Amino acid sequence: MSLAFMAFIGLDLRTEMSLFVVINSKARGLTSSLTDYHESNLLADLARDAPHLYISRKLNEDPHSPWYRLIRYGGETTSGLKRRTSFRMMQKAVLRFLTQTRDVDAGDLESRYQLVADYWHAVAQVFSKEWRDHRHHLLAKGVGLYSLMRLLSDMVSSNHEKPMDTTCFVKKLLPLKEKIDWRSNGMFADAGGHKGATEVYLRLKEAMRQ
Repeated sequence: MSLAFMAFIGLDLRTEMSLFVVINSKARGLTSSLTDYHESNLLADLARDAPHLYISRKLNEDPHSPWYRLIRYGGETTSGLKRRTSFRMMQKAVLRFLTQTRDVDAGDLESRYQLVADYWHAVAQVFSKEWRDHRHHLLAKGVGLYSLMRLLSDMVSSNHEKPMDTTCFVKKLLPLKEKIDWRSNGMFADAGGHKGATEVYLRLKEAMRQ
């Protein structure tokens, strides 16, 4: 079998990483989370240039985060059973949150990161069983991640009591505890993709009003 290839000689590290991202984001083979992760390493000021990547990385790398080491970057030999979501999914969910709350006075980027971290601490407390047994529940999977982050956007946008912390979020989420079945074969078993996440989000909003 003939195989074409190209060799680049004498590149500095940053150029090599940049080329790696370009090639592998256009071709099949590598996960989008891995190319996202490498892209985040190329930015001189990650917090300024890509705040959604900054928050997503900090959620995975901050020992005080509920997501500490639970997000797949895509470069591991094996993802293991501990990893709950991908870097691509997390950064897309965070980007939507930042976009939906950009006109809200929620403080600087570190304050917004803390809002996200505190919120997920509250999710992990209210749905403690589902959070621990993530393989059999949808809480930390795509539909759960996207729908719950949209719910956070609503909470922040309509907030008139400051500050918002884990205690505040627990109080807001408690009405869902007995109404929502996050099991993989439960009420959201057929929900998939962004359309499914929207349907779950609307169900969560309705359950909070009841």
